[in-house]
Amino acid sequence: MKIILFANTFEYFSLRKNFLKKLHNDGFDIYLLGSSDKFKKNFEDLGFNTISLKIKRKSKNFLIELITLFKIYKVFKEIKPDVILNFTIKPVVYCGVLNYLFKLPVINTMTGVGPYFFNKGIFNLFMKILFKFSQKKILKVAFQNYDDKNFFIKNRLVNNDQSFVVPGFGVDKKYFNYCSYPKNKKITFLLIARMLWNKGIAEYVEAAEKVKRDMPNLDFQLLGPIDEDNEYVITKEQLDVWVNKNIINYLGFVDDVRPYILKSNCVVLPSYREGMPRSLLQACSMGRPIIASDVPGCRDIVENDMNGFVCKRQDSSDLANKMINFINLNQTEKEKMGLNGRELIENKFDENIIFESYLGKIKSIIKYL
Repeated sequence: MKIILFANTFEYFSLRKNFLKKLHNDGFDIYLLGSSDKFKKNFEDLGFNTISLKIKRKSKNFLIELITLFKIYKVFKEIKPDVILNFTIKPVVYCGVLNYLFKLPVINTMTGVGPYFFNKGIFNLFMKILFKFSQKKILKVAFQNYDDKNFFIKNRLVNNDQSFVVPGFGVDKKYFNYCSYPKNKKITFLLIARMLWNKGIAEYVEAAEKVKRDMPNLDFQLLGPIDEDNEYVITKEQLDVWVNKNIINYLGFVDDVRPYILKSNCVVLPSYREGMPRSLLQACSMGRPIIASDVPGCRDIVENDMNGFVCKRQDSSDLANKMINFINLNQTEKEKMGLNGRELIENKFDENIIFESYLGKIKSIIKYL
């Protein structure tokens, strides 16, 4: 059986290697489609078929998009896949439009609700109409949490019959193994994300500044890449301002976040909205308490006083209070929160549980067609 996985870049697939291996072990001949980058060769070395297709994330040029659609059609016609899995917004829309001309065996996955669906303006209205049109004939659309699914159904962007929820791609609990809670005297808070305003980084910095007034011997870390192509990017210059004021430590981007989670006392994500936040899953898997905002995606993972604390959205004062609440816990209470988070991963977010669920949908699509 042939399966195409289509995303903006091959970097996206680097987060899905275990899922790809599972597909391969289940007998699928895998084709990866996306814009060429440094990750492409890694998949070729693993024996996967790779196809480069230049996708401009910010392009609004109708002619360029039409040419891209034709190239995608040629790829599909040549490979004749049994099923196509699309990730990220442009592939999701591209295949939805093509589905009006050709009956494609498609599962679209929405990894979150982007600004197109909330911001006002003619272009955003056009994008909503285009998305609704593109998904009308798609057999299945996956969401990573029920809030997102209900939002899309309520706004008539998809219908209930084609929608289902798979909580992200889970976490590899062996790779992100449980580690005993640190006994370091200097408490370290860690935020792992792309450096974007809508990840709640400004609120994190403001909260850090407030807490450090009375407790200066704390370490507030930021870890993640600067996504210069994103309209919500936080520049290196802005990060340097916070670092020079001794509010936070910016650690840059790393391929392996485990050593940083290992040394942290608490992982924080005051995001404005998420699909299924990977950093929180990883932190829980390694036995670290978390603090996260009461928003879709985050609220699926954090339970107040159980494995961490819930803070209000875009409220640095409330975030600071929750940080202080955490600091005031004793060692045993912090360790218990970490153990509760690990138990949550084992029972609900283990990647093998989620892979089986996803494979069930894939095989039902093939059978249906």
